[in-house]
Amino acid sequence: MDAIKTRCRQYLYQAVFLGVMIAIAGCNTISFSPPGEEPEVSQETEAATSTFQRARQLFEAGQLQAAIELWEQILPTDPQYLEAQYAIRDARLQLEGRHAEPAESAQPTSTFEALIAEAEQLEQQGDLRMAVERYEEARVLNPDHPGLSEKIADLHALLE
Repeated sequence: MDAIKTRCRQYLYQAVFLGVMIAIAGCNTISFSPPGEEPEVSQETEAATSTFQRARQLFEAGQLQAAIELWEQILPTDPQYLEAQYAIRDARLQLEGRHAEPAESAQPTSTFEALIAEAEQLEQQGDLRMAVERYEEARVLNPDHPGLSEKIADLHALLE
């Protein structure tokens, strides 16, 4: 009978110890702000938010390249990084659209141009995987095309 009581005490002590350890571990991640005060936001997050907003204003003003350069300054560890990457993609699509508008009425004159046109259409529809495949096929036909490798790398980054 004494052995059972001793064993029960050991289990009780272990359970209490475990409960205290869990409570202590949980307190490490909880932060409380005094009433009426906002929790501190890191300077890096504040700076990234400010950078993102400035870039958005430039984008809306039609200064797409300047907006892209600002969005590219947002670090991968920042919560707005993914949103910035999507914004960069949208801005680049608009830049490419501006340069492609006069030629849109003309029919593609080569397989390369047809693949690029199809890839752009897939990209605009949101089918990035198929767009990358078409861009890759186009790169095989014209490996020295300026900007094509960068475009493929950007889409791969968005897919990750």
